[in-house]
Amino acid sequence: MLAASVRNRFPLMAVGATMCLLVGSVSMPVRAGAAAHIFVPLSARAGALPCRPGTGWSVDFFYDIPNEEAGNLLDAERYLADNKIQPTFTFHADYLDWPAGPQAYGFDEEFDTLGDFLNGHISDVSDPDALDLPFDKHFLLRAGGYLKVRLADSDPIFNEPPRVSMDFGLASFDGSRLRIQLSIFRIILPPEPDGFFFENPIFAAPGAYPMEVTYFQKYDTNPEERWHRAGFEMYSCLPGGLELPGADLLPCPEGWVASGIPTEFIYPWEDVLPITPGDFDADTDVDLEDWSWLQRCFTGPEFEGRLPYACEFLDLDADGDVDLDDDEAMMKQFGGPDGC
Repeated sequence: MLAASVRNRFPLMAVGATMCLLVGSVSMPVRAGAAAHIFVPLSARAGALPCRPGTGWSVDFFYDIPNEEAGNLLDAERYLADNKIQPTFTFHADYLDWPAGPQAYGFDEEFDTLGDFLNGHISDVSDPDALDLPFDKHFLLRAGGYLKVRLADSDPIFNEPPRVSMDFGLASFDGSRLRIQLSIFRIILPPEPDGFFFENPIFAAPGAYPMEVTYFQKYDTNPEERWHRAGFEMYSCLPGGLELPGADLLPCPEGWVASGIPTEFIYPWEDVLPITPGDFDADTDVDLEDWSWLQRCFTGPEFEGRLPYACEFLDLDADGDVDLDDDEAMMKQFGGPDGC
């Protein structure tokens, strides 16, 4: 079943709640920033992967956050949630990269209008006139969609060291938050001279995971203040994405070059499909690939303890083991490789 928050496009997390599970932490070796290995559990998965590429992000834009509510990102989010503020306008984005182009940021006074800042990668603007609003107010934008995690990107058995191929990096100059369901939660209040961090999520299983990125821009033209710059870029280690100037800040495995998340890896809320019981690789069918994982997870009926990570999905009768009863339940769903 799809997550209950699918149509409530961007549900706000309770302010102050930290819902991440840190299984390891290392210091980032480049400039200012931080990194962590974070396990994303099977329970965070929202659905199966559609048989077509993703189309990018859905974005809500909240303009003119009152000055007394604009101390930082958390203050702004609390204000929006408490007052049930609706977005000023919405749009579609292929990439999270503003201002678009070779520069990572611009000084606040360089932008006359919101359109000068949102100068690329956007379409389907609900109110095109909103792009003419002056760039002289505090604002918050929230981008969301479902992240495509393939079997090759997940680590069901949780290897040592863990398999990490979905690294994400954020660069911003006021505050940003990357959240995959409730498993990754981080606020940036960037240190000088750079505001950058990256997260290394370890996914228990393939599938579609709700992903949300929030950016808060505190308007300030005082060159002595840290809020003097505006800009926001998101990177990943997935190949084939948008080339971005700060890609060297995100160390990727096997010599990959970081880039903007490929559009095909982000699905709109309405595209994600329910998962069929037994469809371990979330490709919309139950076939020999799924059955091979049932074999790997097989414990027999006398098992005591906790099943390893993603094997819980193959406990189809929810009795704490993977045995012939689960095999029988899978065979009832078996249809062969007629999915993606």
